[in-house]
Amino acid sequence: MKEESNPPSKITDGKFDLRDNNGRWLSSADADTWIELTWKQPQDVSAIRVVSGFNQGDGQLTAPIGGLGLQYATSDGWKSVANAGHGNNTLIDFGCQFDEITTLKLRLLIHPGKDKIARIWEFEVYSKGGE
Repeated sequence: MKEESNPPSKITDGKFDLRDNNGRWLSSADADTWIELTWKQPQDVSAIRVVSGFNQGDGQLTAPIGGLGLQYATSDGWKSVANAGHGNNTLIDFGCQFDEITTLKLRLLIHPGKDKIARIWEFEVYSKGGE
């Protein structure tokens, strides 16, 4: 599918229907990539959720992203978030909690899975307050 039909804005639109493959973002093939969130005010972040893969048409979900990492922006550059990565992911619905960070920018590093394409329905970010 062309990127126009699966734009990056679908990653954070708060809507995902695992029956609808058109509700996802698709990366380019053969490339590790990242998703970067930017805010006007510093945000406290202590958990993420990533829903990835595709529906084969028979209700079977498959091909989640192969691995992921998380970085946050500091005045010294990008830093990795401890305990927020997963090198060999097999989960369609991946979530993790970690020590709270405060940042203006957050970057999800993505290692594509099947067919070397990342397919992401949603990337959600949470604070200890549940926002």
